[in-house]
Amino acid sequence: EYKNKRFRYSITPAAVEVERMVWRLENLQLQSSSLSSNYFLRLENQLKDMDKIPSMNETKVNDWWKLLMGDFRSMYDNYRDYLREFYSGSGEKILKSVEFVIHKDRFVAYLRDFILQLQQHTDRIAALLRRVDEAQKKTMLERIVQCQLNIPHLQTSQNDSYENDLRAQVFASWDSLEHWFLEKNGQPSESLRILNVTNDIIEKIIQNAALIVQLQNHRLSRQSEYARWIDLFDHCASLEDAHCLSAFLFGAKETRHFATNDDRST
Repeated sequence: EYKNKRFRYSITPAAVEVERMVWRLENLQLQSSSLSSNYFLRLENQLKDMDKIPSMNETKVNDWWKLLMGDFRSMYDNYRDYLREFYSGSGEKILKSVEFVIHKDRFVAYLRDFILQLQQHTDRIAALLRRVDEAQKKTMLERIVQCQLNIPHLQTSQNDSYENDLRAQVFASWDSLEHWFLEKNGQPSESLRILNVTNDIIEKIIQNAALIVQLQNHRLSRQSEYARWIDLFDHCASLEDAHCLSAFLFGAKETRHFATNDDRST
């Protein structure tokens, strides 16, 4: 009991992350990702409070930043994990299976609903981000950095580069958020890429389903044709008639070639 109290929290931060990673790997198959639009709604509501940051106390500023970045990372991870399933080897195999045709409409409706929510919310979030000019953004992010620095830590107080590293991380996180919803330096936004990828997946699902149905119909039509041929053979009066029918349906089994030296007019 003494050792448990003494060493319970003595594990290093790196070891904590390794422990969390091992736990996630053990439960990887049980973790489910989705294309929920709730992240868009929460991000939009949180960004509406940007103007209140100068008047917030430190605790509320830290909570606001933590919730904003937490929802943004969860949104990014969920969409990436969900869409990646369609490009994996097992995903490609499932899309081409006959059983998937039954579930095709559910997937297409789900993806199309996501596209609709994506278009609606990203436009509003982009408008909120464009409303913040460079001076306002710098003031807001510096306020966030200062509130983060005011949280007392034993190790960071001894690290001279902690403030610069923290400032770089905060500014980089905000740039990632902007790039997800806004076009920057001539590069399309990540939301536009997600939109194109989702449309490609819908097109792939519909094409594969149409091809599977076409192959099934072709197989069924060939089966009925074979049954009709068998019935014709069954009604042949003699073996000679069956040979003639076989030559007509499948071609001659044996061939003979004739050559002549006579002049040909054609």
